[in-house]
Formats: sequence, C-alpha cells, structure tokens
Amino acid sequence: MKPVEENVSHKIKEAINLELTELEKLVDELTDLGLYPEVKAETIGGFSRNSSSACQLVGSLVSGYYQQLERIAKLGTIRNNSGTLPAEKWDQGAGSFFAQLTGSRDDQKPASLNTEVLEHIKCLQEFHRIFQAGACSSLNPKQVYDSVSLIAKLHPVIKKNLLNDR
Repeated sequence: MKPVEENVSHKIKEAINLELTELEKLVDELTDLGLYPEVKAETIGGFSRNSSSACQLVGSLVSGYYQQLERIAKLGTIRNNSGTLPAEKWDQGAGSFFAQLTGSRDDQKPASLNTEVLEHIKCLQEFHRIFQAGACSSLNPKQVYDSVSLIAKLHPVIKKNLLNDR
C-alpha cells in the first residue's frame, strides 16, 4: 500500500471508529430507557410507552441508529474501494452499502453479514424513511417497538463483525 493510501485508510478507520462509538451511545440510551435488549419499560421519558410522544422519542433513537449504520457502511465502502466512492453512490442507503461491503472480492475477507441481517437493515431503513418524512403520527407503537427489537437482533452481529474489524 502506498503512503497516501495508508494515510487515507487510517483516516477512514478513525472515522469509522467515531461512528461506531456513536452507535454504542445510541444503544446505551436505549438500554437506559429500558428498551434494550428487550422492551421492558412501561414509561419512556415520563410518557406512557404507547403514547405518541414516547413513540416519537424512541423513533428518533431508532432513526439515529440507522443513520449511524449508513455512515459506517459508506465509510466502509470507501475503505474497500481504496478511498474513493463515486458521487452518485452517496444517495444509496445502508442496505446496499452493507450488501457491497459483505460481497466477497479476491482482496477482501469473506462476507460476514448474512441476508437476514441485510433484511433487518432494510427494515430499519424503511422505518427511518417514514420517520424522517414526518409520518411519525402514522406509526403505531408496534412498528416503533418492532424496530427496537430489530436493533436488539442486529446490534450484536454489527458489534461482532464490524467492531472487530476496527
């Protein structure tokens, strides 16, 4: 690897580490609220668990989790492409970036995230889109807490496969 490529690779790894730290903070917040690894809380932020205010609060954490995954996936894709990413690819979501990250190439280690994990990411991506579009009021509590349950399934896999790749 050339010195410039090594520097770029190092900077990308630093950026990924920062994003992974932020991802962990979101999981800590979910844990503090009694929502991770299982949804146990009856009240969230002083609101009834099924109230629209509680759902918006939890929805913002779920949406934030997805955004962190997307940032990590984009940075990982850049790292795997020798520090470049075509501008048109910035609009892709984490699902497609993770699919690219997990595809085997001769110079990469074998894929480590399975299709079930990618489906979980796609579900979080859909939740994120709905939430960001301001359609929070159309979300019912089941959708919100199902998304939290997806994080509980997904995060250990992310942690195992991506945190170990630092």
